[in-house]
Amino acid sequence: MIDIWKYTWFKTKNFVKAFFDIKTENDWKNFLDKLGEFECIFIIWWWTNLLLSKSYYENEVFVRFFISWIKQVDTYLFEVKWWESLNKFILYLNNLWFSQLNPLYWLPGTVGGAVVGNAWSFWISIWDFVKGVKVFDLNEKKYKIFTQDDLKFSYRYSILKWKNNMIVVEAMFDLTQGLQEDNQDMKDISYYLKRRLQHQPRWNTCWSFFKNIKREMSEDDGRWYQKMIENIKTWLSAEDIVQLENFIGNWMIPAGWLIDKVWLKWFDIGWVKISEKHANFIVNYNNDDSNKILKLAEIVKEKVYNKFGVLLEEEVVIF
Repeated sequence: MIDIWKYTWFKTKNFVKAFFDIKTENDWKNFLDKLGEFECIFIIWWWTNLLLSKSYYENEVFVRFFISWIKQVDTYLFEVKWWESLNKFILYLNNLWFSQLNPLYWLPGTVGGAVVGNAWSFWISIWDFVKGVKVFDLNEKKYKIFTQDDLKFSYRYSILKWKNNMIVVEAMFDLTQGLQEDNQDMKDISYYLKRRLQHQPRWNTCWSFFKNIKREMSEDDGRWYQKMIENIKTWLSAEDIVQLENFIGNWMIPAGWLIDKVWLKWFDIGWVKISEKHANFIVNYNNDDSNKILKLAEIVKEKVYNKFGVLLEEEVVIF
């Protein structure tokens, strides 16, 4: 059995029977030759929000497409291999005076993980700039190209999350949008680094555990959202209501804010705790068992639901 703790940010003990690191053409050919032997394939994109829930994976094969590079194919178009570091790509763009992806700076992980999970930060998502992706279909054994119109993506989600019959090889980015941004903070890459270091823990966490509460645009969603808001307000002070109204104006209520309002910041169940910096971050310390993380997550969901009637949805990928 192979211990793959280093591929997850929670650093729990998780063992797999079969693991493929695809670094060369020979690795790729060897993997394809053995496809028929596998009952279940799980592609590691190196998500920062991946939580492996089992101690042993005997029937699943884990695959990592470990190839990276960046290629500028036109003035505003860039091809990026799936395992390329997200931060390296953003720094590369900054050297060419492109600042559109700066709000995602210092999110750990790969370009692939960011695209699969539709990384979102400071009111932009990476799918605002993804023109298309190249994948290898494991069933048909051939490459395919998907455009934005072909793939379903939404807030912190893309259909690629559970497409384990496909290995995504690279993404194409179109940076023609947003070139006239006047906000200097958006152009200053150090702004985002400072914010993250100040407000977010860095180690043994998968970053945001739950999705923020986002208002969608349908009439039914609007009625549900308004009813939820009125229920939340009944539990808040006048000062908190002002803050809530500011969130509503931005179409998003932070999950961490709700968790903080049920007094769970710093909450510790022994080697697993809610971060003192950011209540939507679960921190794992000196703990090998992912079940303890799931237990704390359930406590958080129960407390928030019992007080506010809001059922938090996990942002993490639990496998």
